[in-house]
Amino acid sequence: MIAIDAPVSFRLATQTDYGFIYACWLSSVKATTAAKLTPPAIYAQDQTNLINYLIKSGMQIFICHLDSVPDEPSQTLLSFIAYQYLPTNLIIHYAFTKSPFRNNHFQSHMLNLINILHQPIILTSPPDKHILKQLQQTNNVFYDHYFFTRKFYNETT
Repeated sequence: MIAIDAPVSFRLATQTDYGFIYACWLSSVKATTAAKLTPPAIYAQDQTNLINYLIKSGMQIFICHLDSVPDEPSQTLLSFIAYQYLPTNLIIHYAFTKSPFRNNHFQSHMLNLINILHQPIILTSPPDKHILKQLQQTNNVFYDHYFFTRKFYNETT
């Protein structure tokens, strides 16, 4: 793990961040869930469709990045949370931090910034059990495995 001594900033994602977001989301979910059994082309198309659908449905993406160095204009993206507000809940669709930086608590800082109303949190992606336990110590949070299935059936019936 790498401790960050350079300044970091938080902001909403822009179109230029989407390549990083899609790449991380697709590779991480594929590696850590039963999706690894799905043929690559089907998996990539399905997950891309899901991300596109969520963006069109109002999902926002909050980014943590290293501040730019004057002679290097590009920012180094470290972490992001893909989320959406419902009237009574904060939905977190996906969260990612580059592995060397996971002990820097970027996700905790971002969660505090986006959940200022302290709404109950619903996770729609399978969480790491250790991270879920930590979240549950300070937040009203649960994983809803059927969030998208229920939404699909409610829209088609």
